[in-house]
Amino acid sequence: NTEKIIYSAEACVETTEYETTIEKVYAMVEELGGFMESTSLSGANYYQAARGNTGNRWAHFTIRIPSENFNTLTTSLSTLGNVPYCNTYSENITRTYYDVQSRLTAYKTQEARLLEMLAIAESVEDMLAIQQQLTEVQYEIDSLTSTLSNYDNEVRYSTVNLSVEEVQKYTPQ
Repeated sequence: NTEKIIYSAEACVETTEYETTIEKVYAMVEELGGFMESTSLSGANYYQAARGNTGNRWAHFTIRIPSENFNTLTTSLSTLGNVPYCNTYSENITRTYYDVQSRLTAYKTQEARLLEMLAIAESVEDMLAIQQQLTEVQYEIDSLTSTLSNYDNEVRYSTVNLSVEEVQKYTPQ
């Protein structure tokens, strides 16, 4: 059984070159085979711009990156600007994953038996009772299949919540 580990990170990058950094974030994610799950960008508002204050723009990205490129992304953040923090997390779901898989196998075995019983059932009453059980078993199969699919997606693609903040000068280390 291979290990099933979900990796995630929260990080912040400060930059004095906001537009350039945002472009670099998109390029880096594309280069590493990832995608943006969500983005939120804030430009300077009209009132601030009229007063010549364009600072303090920010962006929040939820990045999904192939897990094999997770470390490459998190260690490359310093090329974008100053990194006040980068917290990484890992969650080992191996036991849970294989428990769900075992339950799924058991339900599929039960489904096969119920289908055999249904084929030889003689009374309408028996057919309806078997059909009722079959419906419940198939519901469980769908639910467990969906759970495994979600786990596979979380394991295959790590999540990085990245904030980019425009600053006049970097926070001291």
